[in-house]
This record gives sequence, structure tokens and C-alpha cells, in this order.
Amino acid sequence: MRIATLGRAAIAAAFLTLLIAAPTHASTGYAFGVAVAPARLEFKVPAGVTALHSQFAVANKSTFAVVVQLSLTDIVIDKRGVWEQLPPGSTPYSFPAVLTPTTLRLQVGETATVRLSAHVSPRPLLGGVLVHPVSSMSAAPGTTGVQINPDILIPLVAAPVDSSGVVQGVELAGSPAGIALPMLVEHGPLAVTSSAQNTSAFYERAFTTVEYANFGHTYLTVNEPPVGVFPGGIARSTASSIVHTDQAGDIDVTPWFGLIKVTTTTHMTLLDSTAPPIVQTAWVLVVPYRVALVLLGLLVACTLGWRWRRRGGMRPRRR
Repeated sequence: MRIATLGRAAIAAAFLTLLIAAPTHASTGYAFGVAVAPARLEFKVPAGVTALHSQFAVANKSTFAVVVQLSLTDIVIDKRGVWEQLPPGSTPYSFPAVLTPTTLRLQVGETATVRLSAHVSPRPLLGGVLVHPVSSMSAAPGTTGVQINPDILIPLVAAPVDSSGVVQGVELAGSPAGIALPMLVEHGPLAVTSSAQNTSAFYERAFTTVEYANFGHTYLTVNEPPVGVFPGGIARSTASSIVHTDQAGDIDVTPWFGLIKVTTTTHMTLLDSTAPPIVQTAWVLVVPYRVALVLLGLLVACTLGWRWRRRGGMRPRRR
């Protein structure tokens, strides 16, 4: 049985453009970059399906022709949450895909389609397509040549699903790994790092929402970008109480005084399936204690002065 699958979440993703700058002569006006769409390919594999087919687009956003090389890669994630590449077949969940073509020669503004096919077994798979632009061009008089090699990684994820679309063959799960947040601050902004551990047997994506509440009133909700994490790994998401506005720029919405409750909710997901939410809570007291100390000093001084005046000021000494 064959199926053409174009990951729904991937199709809905916005067109990802990565423009990589490099030193050039100020008078050349050179610009270069490559864009890919969709940014990731996800496959739901129903029972009995063994063949997958999809495609993605590669566009030349440069002001000169670009050669693009494409290859498969296995991927892992280091402790910093950064993708690392391995040769194909390095992991037990390698994605066995075939790319056509593997080399593109794109003129200025040109877009090409790359086809992907794979014969899969009923188990979760993870890999990536490495998009590697390379270009050597003749420079204008008085300038140097330009060599570009920024890499773009398109993650490939596939998993077997039942008739309702729920992932089979792996139980999605996670556990709380703590919140990093000071207990007492003088003022904002408040930065919180939430950690969750992947306790399943396969790669997951951690989606975290952070809520800030002051005396029971939620005044800010932040949805963090997803973080990929392998089994046993820790997914960390950092949120801030700084809000960007078009009129006033960045604004810290932390109150001057309050008992702030910070709640983080993390969902471990694979395709459209999600594990039970991981909820963690922390408290922080916001007190401008330096200002409070100054006010306390003034209050003490005023109190002493008032008591001194009530006693009639300084009395004359007896001779």
C-alpha cells in the first residue's frame, strides 16, 4: 500500500526564510540566502502503510545563482537543546528516505521542488534533510569572492497511528524537572526557566505555557516555542515578563509589589498526540526593599522627632 503524506502541521507552518549574511564590499549590494518550506515534515502512518511520499520547496533568495546540496542526516539533541547531526543509519530510529534530486542549481529568485520517498516499518522514525547552499561567485573589481555554506535542517518525523490518529508503538510521557525562579526580587523583569524530562522511549516536542499571576489575578501568559527532547533528556523553556509593544517597545509588566505565582504547563507531544500535562508552580515575592528601607528610615526619624517635640524639646540644664 502506498500513501502520499505531507504532514498537516508542516503544511500549516509559515514559510521559513533563513537569510545568512556574510562580509562583502559595501558597494556591491550583494545579498544571499535560501528558504525552505515547509520547515518540517511529519507523517502519520496508518496500519498497513509502508510507502511515504512528500515534497518540499527550496527557494534562492540571493542576488546571484546558488548551488544547493541535499542529503539525509540522523539527528540528536545535545544538553543545550541544539540539533547535532550524525551519518544516516546511526540511530535505531533513522528515517530511510530517498531525495530527488540531491543537487539544485538555482538562479536568482528561482524555486525548486524536492521529492522525498521512504519505505517504512510500523515504528516511530526520526531524521532530517540537510540543505547545504554553496556558491562561489566572481566578485566585482576591488572586492573578494563570496563563499556561503549555511545549513538548514528539515526534521523528518513519522509514527504509526490508529484509526483515530493517535500515535501507536510509543507511550508519550514526561515528568517535572523543576522551575528556576528567585524567591525574592526587588523589581522585574521576572525570568523563569521551566524544565521537563522526557520519560518516554522516543523523541518528543515539549510545548510550555507560562502564566504569571499576582494575588490570584493572571496578568501575563507566555507560550514558548517547542523544544525537542530525546528519551531521558531535559527540555528547558525560558520565559520573561517583558512584553513587546509596537508603540512603546519592550515593557516589563512585573508589578512594583506583589506575591507572584508562576505556573508552567508543559505538553509532551509527538505528531498530534499529547501526554498528560506537566504542571509546575513557583512563588516569588516582589518587594522594592531599598525604597522600603528608605521609607522606614524616614518613618523612624519622623516618629523620634514627634516624640521629641511632645516632650517640649530640649530642657535647660539645672545649675
